[in-house]
Amino acid sequence: PPGLHSCPTRRSSGLDFNRLKAVSQDNAHSVFAYPYFVSDTDLHARSAWLDRAGTPVSYVMEDIDGESRTVSRPDIGADEFTASFAVRPPLSGTKTIGDDGDYANLNDAIREAQIKGISDTLRLKLLSGTYNEQCIIPPITGSSSIHPLILESSTGRAEDVHIQHDAQAWEDNYILKLEGSSFLRIQNLTFDALNAHHCNILQLRGMVDSLYVLSCEFN
Repeated sequence: PPGLHSCPTRRSSGLDFNRLKAVSQDNAHSVFAYPYFVSDTDLHARSAWLDRAGTPVSYVMEDIDGESRTVSRPDIGADEFTASFAVRPPLSGTKTIGDDGDYANLNDAIREAQIKGISDTLRLKLLSGTYNEQCIIPPITGSSSIHPLILESSTGRAEDVHIQHDAQAWEDNYILKLEGSSFLRIQNLTFDALNAHHCNILQLRGMVDSLYVLSCEFN
């Protein structure tokens, strides 16, 4: 959930979840992952990060729906399921955004990263052009100080990519909203707030750590 991705302790701060385990010597069987529930009212998980990731308990033979638990590697949570190919494998490497890119827009790219997570550094390169959108960036499973999520211009020049939004009220007064998302780099992009009365570019909520904004232009 938002605000829990960066894990401060009395010994250290700004830890990703794997490093927290090492420092605290606790949470050995815990997983930090977006569960990808079917809906807000149907809490059957669909995340590949939870599939076959549990520890078997001999006296728990059925899930909440009365279906048999996998004996050796049950799923984490109350439901036994098989993650579909649509939610795996995790993302890594370089993906492009824009016309003829891997994703039509930034929201589509962030949504897939949230669902699948990442297994290595993921670079989301925006092709040259103007993008009329605003985006909420949640915690991304698998991201860390070593393997961050990077948003950047495909040309390396901020003037080639403009992300703009015409906010009409305080509720949508942002272009990027970071909701507990850490280990994020934003570089070589131009952000244009089109309404002089509602002109926030970045909005941070929850615990946001290890955020780098480099060579960007805010208008």
